[in-house]
Amino acid sequence: MADVQRITLSLRLQDVGGEVNIDPAVSDAGLLSSAQHLVLLIHGYNNSYKDAVDAYNGFHARQKELDSAARYGLGRTFVEVYWPGDADWGVASFLYYMGSIAHAKESAAVLAHYLLTQAGGARIDIVAHSMGCRVGLELLYALDTQQATLNIGRIVCMAGAVPTFMLVDAQPPRRLRPAYDRVLREGARSLYSGADMVLAAAFPAGQSLAAGEEGATPSALGHAFWVDASVPLNLGQAENPGAGHSDYWGWNTKPQALQCAQHAAREVRGYLQFPSAGSREVGARTLLEAKAIEARELVQQREIAEREAQYRAP
Repeated sequence: MADVQRITLSLRLQDVGGEVNIDPAVSDAGLLSSAQHLVLLIHGYNNSYKDAVDAYNGFHARQKELDSAARYGLGRTFVEVYWPGDADWGVASFLYYMGSIAHAKESAAVLAHYLLTQAGGARIDIVAHSMGCRVGLELLYALDTQQATLNIGRIVCMAGAVPTFMLVDAQPPRRLRPAYDRVLREGARSLYSGADMVLAAAFPAGQSLAAGEEGATPSALGHAFWVDASVPLNLGQAENPGAGHSDYWGWNTKPQALQCAQHAAREVRGYLQFPSAGSREVGARTLLEAKAIEARELVQQREIAEREAQYRAP
């Protein structure tokens, strides 16, 4: 069995709750700086350090089920990101949602700076869940704001706790869309579920109570198929039928949750093109997706060039 390269990168000051650590702790700085292809794993809201460990172990367990030789790790170095999206409030910790948004933004800014200085030459893909998807997209925003460049290829958003309006292409541009267009090299895939009651009820309420321009009862990217004229052309969407909000990483081995996590694992594997002995069906699907992405990229590059020309015009 092949060894899977796993690095921990912690933005936490304590295992439960706490503020963002502006001096991240990494388990193997040498491996991080020398890696050619990184895959960032980013957990979601209300996850303690231990919860995130369980989530990431579940991710690797489900991937190994798909390929017992762990070929999915060939050529990849997995960076397991820990950020303080929780509070040390005991049974009331779930009420911390509004504060977690600020921590998501701050964590993304710290992560952007760290990756620029320590892993600037690597290709980077991202697998994120829930509010971790916001961290991933805010990472693009931080890079765009700094006019800095990282080779971020693809993002998989599982049950994305991200308001769809933030990705709308409008005038003035919504918060996350310009960075999405300018920084992300290839595209994104959103795994959604209409059975996700957290995103159906708690997410709109939490966003409405949050400070800043978080929207009034907005729709979450990971709750339903997003239909809008300005949906990014390189944003693919796939349903995870029957999945609850926590049924993606694979730590929950109850039958229904496990089935949903296995479905998510196959989607991640196919979209990020993990090495595998794979079936002909998976290979054909990957090839078709690659062709579709290439076509979308050409259209998007033209649109970006047109926008930049407009901005430069007197």
